[in-house]
Amino acid sequence: MTWSGCKRISSGDILGAEGVTASHAISVHFLPGQKVAVHGSQNGLSGIFDFECHWNSPSDHNARTPYCGGCQNF
Repeated sequence: MTWSGCKRISSGDILGAEGVTASHAISVHFLPGQKVAVHGSQNGLSGIFDFECHWNSPSDHNARTPYCGGCQNF
């Protein structure tokens, strides 16, 4: 699952960036103001980052809620 057009928050030596795609989410939190905070990765960069993504309507790509469709207990 991905979120597009996001802002990557600066972390250590990695500068923040606009318009990036967040993926492989570890956590997703919906915030007031049609925002979603994603803690995950970005293709091409190693590490885990925080992203802020926006959406305009419940049908937008970034408004999707993650779910587990074949989960396993560890």
